[in-house]
Amino acid sequence: RVARAVGPELAINLPPGRYSVSAALAAYPLSAAQEVVLEAGKPAVARLNIEGGMVSFKPPLGEVATNGDIYWEVVDSTGSPVWRATGADAKTLLAPGHYKVRFEARSTRREAAFDVRAGETKEIEIGRG
Repeated sequence: RVARAVGPELAINLPPGRYSVSAALAAYPLSAAQEVVLEAGKPAVARLNIEGGMVSFKPPLGEVATNGDIYWEVVDSTGSPVWRATGADAKTLLAPGHYKVRFEARSTRREAAFDVRAGETKEIEIGRG
């Protein structure tokens, strides 16, 4: 690791060579990376585009619970958890891809599959079983 910064911009002087530049959003499971080749005396700019979609989740109709009684988990297409939350008001930013959300409240358990596209905003309502 050559340099690290917090914030949307970073300007550094590096010797010529091949570098991998990466960026991540700490609060969300999103990142981007790009290879950059630096040549002597030539400035270079790397612009990383972190793509994602905003997804909000709505409990099943008629499901009444206090915030601590509702649990959400989103897993990616490999089944790996990428996000968890508690409470009725649940939303997150996700990378484009295929996901499954799991909802639990008291003795109620539901799942729903969904896809996310870059720049998209969507609401996923968990259906009644």
